[in-house]
Amino acid sequence: MRCLEYCVIVKLREVTRISQDMNITAHEKRHWVRLTYACNNRCVFCHDSIVQSGEMVAPDILEKQISEGIDSGARRLILSGGEPTIHPDFLDMIALGKKLGYRWVQVVSNGRMFAYSSFAKSAIEAGLDEATFSLHGHTAELHDSLVGTRGAFAQSLKGLDNLIGYKIAVLSVDIVLTSLNCPLLPEILDFYLKKGIREFDLLWLVPFGRAWEDRKDLFLSPHRGSEILRRAVDLARTHGAVLWTNRLPASMLEGMEDLIQDPGKIHDEVRGRRPKFQMLIDDGVELPCKQLERCELCFMNQFCKELDSLLLQHRQGVYEVLSLYLEKGKIPTGPWSKAKRLYIRGETCEQVASFVKTMSNWHGEVICQPYEIPKKDPMELDWAGASLLRLASGTPEVLDRLLEFRSASVEIIVNKGSAKWLETNARKLAPYPKPLFVSFQRFLDMEEAGLHGVDPVHALSCLKELDFSLLNAPICFAPWALNHKEPAAVDMGVFSEDGRLQIENFTDHFIRGLYSVFSERCESCSKRNHCPGVAINMARALGFGITRPQS
Repeated sequence: MRCLEYCVIVKLREVTRISQDMNITAHEKRHWVRLTYACNNRCVFCHDSIVQSGEMVAPDILEKQISEGIDSGARRLILSGGEPTIHPDFLDMIALGKKLGYRWVQVVSNGRMFAYSSFAKSAIEAGLDEATFSLHGHTAELHDSLVGTRGAFAQSLKGLDNLIGYKIAVLSVDIVLTSLNCPLLPEILDFYLKKGIREFDLLWLVPFGRAWEDRKDLFLSPHRGSEILRRAVDLARTHGAVLWTNRLPASMLEGMEDLIQDPGKIHDEVRGRRPKFQMLIDDGVELPCKQLERCELCFMNQFCKELDSLLLQHRQGVYEVLSLYLEKGKIPTGPWSKAKRLYIRGETCEQVASFVKTMSNWHGEVICQPYEIPKKDPMELDWAGASLLRLASGTPEVLDRLLEFRSASVEIIVNKGSAKWLETNARKLAPYPKPLFVSFQRFLDMEEAGLHGVDPVHALSCLKELDFSLLNAPICFAPWALNHKEPAAVDMGVFSEDGRLQIENFTDHFIRGLYSVFSERCESCSKRNHCPGVAINMARALGFGITRPQS
């Protein structure tokens, strides 16, 4: 009866939380504090095992770290380990978080300490709002074998019952997917759904620690897991459960694209390895984990490849394409003079041309994106030693004017506004005497994508009679077009004023401009090896149904 009552309570709270706070919860600034380098389980897939020294972080250090989170603007405190609950000052750290002003205090735990009723009650009284239990099976045999500890399942379930009884605000379950438990995922979810749990996080393996050592037995093929995952998700949603995913390959999630992890969480991955990334940037010290087989299994593989590519250009002192924005009265800083091509956004074409003229002895190519309607044909401006490659815009009024000149190649950047313009003006484009290019605006987050994004297949359907090149986008969006691939422009914002690469800024640049994903169906496409993939937030907003793999 207690579980049933808890189910009702959680459901009512979920309705409120989902309708009012889901967006806040998903994007709220979190502050993670690690309490221990020790654990009372020995998970076979633990990626953290290489740093498990048995150490308990000193209370004064923890107090300092918890205070730093408040100072940085975080209002959600997450206590982690190792196993955080075995720290002797765990309850005090909960209370400290509340005292300092955190709105929400959460723990990520194996749940075993909560089997002690007095401990569970004290945690709630200290201010614990949410507990996330790491539970990887629905039977003692399965769970205990995965966590390497006999009796762990019984203790964790007792802890779950205790927190239910003390009416903790949110109780969720993390499940690390392996080749051993993924085939049983529907049964595992069903077990915890019947316990009243209505929030789950499904995690993909990380190729570190014991997970890397036992990779041949543990790592799951995305193709093998996708159908099982779909059945499990359908079951959970039938019961009104909230699901999150962590590092799952996007290709597994066709038809469930809302479950693709928010790419903004890559910042968390970067922060967790920041010292190593900084050594790579500053001193050229390779990441210690870099190894072909390991990289192919790692969620951060694409990120690291793009970072390596930029660092190589950085060391050589020559960049393929740099993108910069001209602000009135300011000359941008950074290595723009070392680029072979500049993608320059400015108020007017005259402003862009004037800037190019200041770059003495530079003879690269320029793509000019003006925001204001040009008054004069840009081809008549003095571009000094540079070559005006093309003009670009996603603004209907500016496109109208650019096409009137009929003197330069034009890139139409498709967004919500320019897509409507295309429907009206498609016939006018047919006799255009210069090469035409079509690209798609890319977005940093789902809010941007929702405001300005557009279905690419529908947007291009009005151009079936037009000769144009589809720029850095899947050719299946418009199979009749020419496929044109160019090096992605690196945003100058990734550099500091002294020309140093900033890893946080690069992360945003990667998410907006470089991060692309593929459908499982894309694997059999004849164009797969030459396809740039679907921009991550386009896939999340519109789904992989927009792709039409070629046989």
